[in-house]
Amino acid sequence: MSSATLKPLVLGAAVVLGVGWLNLRSDDTDIVAAAVFVGAAVLSAWRPRLSWLWMLAIGGTPSASQALARAVGWAPPYDNEVRHVIEAGLALAPGIAGGAIGWAVSRIIADQRAGGGVRGGD
Repeated sequence: MSSATLKPLVLGAAVVLGVGWLNLRSDDTDIVAAAVFVGAAVLSAWRPRLSWLWMLAIGGTPSASQALARAVGWAPPYDNEVRHVIEAGLALAPGIAGGAIGWAVSRIIADQRAGGGVRGGD
């Protein structure tokens, strides 16, 4: 595997671990949702071909981290019943939104560099 392929995956894994850690340490949903959104947006803008991966991996991290915590008996600072683990799947929404916006930004930048761009009312 080349370093061009490995770098985004390593950085993506670091973002997933960071979001998972944040989710298990904070009881503030807004902070976790913002981290999911920003992580997916930045990585999708950087590597748009992998935006589907960033959307799913980063968006699915809160549910996965809560399921892991429940399985091994960790106690996050909030209730962690099965229904809460399932509800954490709603974090896919900011992951998908962030990934889509990051992908769109990368396309706009690529069009600008190629000499295209947004045209006014011709």
